Amino acid sequence: MIESLLVLTIPILQRGRYRWGFGRDGQSTLYFSQAARNADGFYAAADGLVALGFPIVVVDYWSEVTAANLSRWWRDLSPRLVGFR
Repeated sequence: MIESLLVLTIPILQRGRYRWGFGRDGQSTLYFSQAARNADGFYAAADGLVALGFPIVVVDYWSEVTAANLSRWWRDLSPRLVGFR
């Protein structure tokens, strides 16, 4: 992600979701979950970077990446790329 910012592109990250479960050994385990309905929560690391001012986009689903959204994200975030680098 940092490399993307250094070459003046806007990274698009998918918000990760997790689900608690138990492994074969009976130990509590954390699994990645694609489906929001099956998830117990989400990883907030990318959202935290946005809150810190990183010019990145965080989506729940890749289907959110459309031509219209790409144009809007570029218009809104690209002015911050050079200063961020």
